Amino acid sequence: MILHSLADLLDSPTARPKLHAWLNLGGRRCVAFALVFEAWAAQRPQNYRHGDLAKAPPSTRIETRLVAAVDLDGQLHQILRVRGERQATVRRPSQPPPGIPDSRIAASLDRLMALARAL
Repeated sequence: MILHSLADLLDSPTARPKLHAWLNLGGRRCVAFALVFEAWAAQRPQNYRHGDLAKAPPSTRIETRLVAAVDLDGQLHQILRVRGERQATVRRPSQPPPGIPDSRIAASLDRLMALARAL
């Protein structure tokens, strides 16, 4: 996944000093890493596999916009808004949801945040 590749790149010996300087420029402090993306939501069948929604009929998919963030304390934050709706749903799950993509994204953001804390 691209976020893990980004973490690998930023953790390299040449990038770490640059990341440290950027994160601390002007006294700023990194408090979270986040990703904003569009996703499909739907009731997942029992035998769901990653990618199944891409093959599902459009009438069964719900387009959403999602913000996923991991903060300095390791807390996962999610803001979800269904396309066309004005109100968003905010969640702070104690663990990532069981969906494969959600877990990979949360794990990647957690890795990036751990790197920032270590600098």
